[in-house]
Amino acid sequence: MEDGETVTGGLTTVVRIGGTIRRPTGAWTPAVHALLGHLERAGFNGAPRPRGIDEHGREVLTFLPGEAAMRPWPAVLVSGDGLRQLGRWLRRYHDAIADFVPPAGARWIVPDSVWQPGQVIRHGDLGPWNSVWRGDDLTGFIDWDFAEPGEALADVAQLAWNAVPLRGPGMTLAAGLAEDCDLRARLSTLCKAYGSAPPAVVDALERLMTREISRLQVYGAAGIEPWSSFRKRGDEGTVGQELGWLTANRSVLVLRD
Repeated sequence: MEDGETVTGGLTTVVRIGGTIRRPTGAWTPAVHALLGHLERAGFNGAPRPRGIDEHGREVLTFLPGEAAMRPWPAVLVSGDGLRQLGRWLRRYHDAIADFVPPAGARWIVPDSVWQPGQVIRHGDLGPWNSVWRGDDLTGFIDWDFAEPGEALADVAQLAWNAVPLRGPGMTLAAGLAEDCDLRARLSTLCKAYGSAPPAVVDALERLMTREISRLQVYGAAGIEPWSSFRKRGDEGTVGQELGWLTANRSVLVLRD
């Protein structure tokens, strides 16, 4: 983004002003800013820094330089090196927030979501579209509105879902990968970089996808955004199909349990 440029994403419109991004706020903004502030104090440089609220009521975040990885993906993300960088970034993120305790009464975008000891605060929307790259180097991740309490492995699973990707052949081709690309090897590369086992990540992804379908059914049917919009565009059916593909191909993707 250039200075003064406005960009509309899936849910919000943001504008760059100098070295900052201005974005609409929500009930979850204070909790997200507490998380990002903790990362800044921990010396973690792979996320925006919170800089308060401006005179128009927009949140102010530092600008992460680089380009988001939209489809078809840049060469680095097609390669194993990109997956290794994603896995290492996530490992550093989880290490940086290991001692983070959300503020009392923290609210998140997910209705009724409450942090419990032993959980982490997940990014919640880990996909290439939120990863920022300068050439072949990962700068970090943007768009933290979907941050929520959960199991750390769910973050690894979400990266595997979207960046391996474990979404079926149609999405593989759309990303710019070869039709016969070795998804098992890509999953293994990501898991090794993070420090997890592929079978456990696939298990976590099945739980994550099942939970997302439930949210689309419950929150979407109740008219709660953004799940209402997601449901209208057909996400419930899409996620269901991808879950079916994952289950059918599990033995191909992971070593025998």
